[in-house]
Amino acid sequence: LIGKGGLVGTSLSNYEARLVADNLEFDSPMYRGPINMNLALLSGVKQPLLQGDINIERTTIRVPLSMLLESSDGFYLPTLGLDVQVHVGNRVRFYDPVFYDLNPRGEIRIRRTLQNPALDGFLEATSSRIWYLNSQFRIINARADFNIFQGLEPTIRLTAQSRMINTTIDLQAQGLASNMEFKLTSNPPMSQNEIQTLLLFRSGDIDPNSPEFARQFASAGAIALLEMGVQTRGLFGLEAFAQNRLGIDEVRLVPVQFYDPR
Repeated sequence: LIGKGGLVGTSLSNYEARLVADNLEFDSPMYRGPINMNLALLSGVKQPLLQGDINIERTTIRVPLSMLLESSDGFYLPTLGLDVQVHVGNRVRFYDPVFYDLNPRGEIRIRRTLQNPALDGFLEATSSRIWYLNSQFRIINARADFNIFQGLEPTIRLTAQSRMINTTIDLQAQGLASNMEFKLTSNPPMSQNEIQTLLLFRSGDIDPNSPEFARQFASAGAIALLEMGVQTRGLFGLEAFAQNRLGIDEVRLVPVQFYDPR
């Protein structure tokens, strides 16, 4: 960390401070791994400017989805201009045990100001997982495109797949992160409502064409779906825990009422 500057009366002017970090290690609940950065804080005409590069590799970043959706209102943010390039490289993991387990790569440029930032760039992910309707989907391809005119919100295009014993379900999603459109298809073919019921019940060991599935689908009222959603929300939290502790690519837990040992 080095810097220089001058004084005009009691005010600091014509200053420059530079921070260079080479494999600086962090070990916190939200960020675990090294970070490389070359940042400069420069005096500006209207406000100071933070500019430079940040490189992230071999890192786990755990940010709860609820935090991403929270407003920054009520937090004090200093007046600061931004022009920072972030490179997301190899073996970076964005992880939340309930919603996603992503391995993204890409580049994002952060501009405007700290109070009103905007992103420009992209992130792509493969070999990743998301959880939707209480079921785990393996991502085939996913891309988030950031546009400076959209602030922090990306446009997302995603294709993912979930395999049960007798059924394969494909998920396609696209649109702004706050208003995405989801489409489900299956093999063997089923309606959207039938697919959603199958995912919520996690009844992949039941043949969708069988009378048993038809009976369960017919009786799946709103209360039954809610109760099953609460149960299976806990199940996929346990699945994520087991996968990480045991180092297994995929763990499936099935509610006991749907287990068929045959």
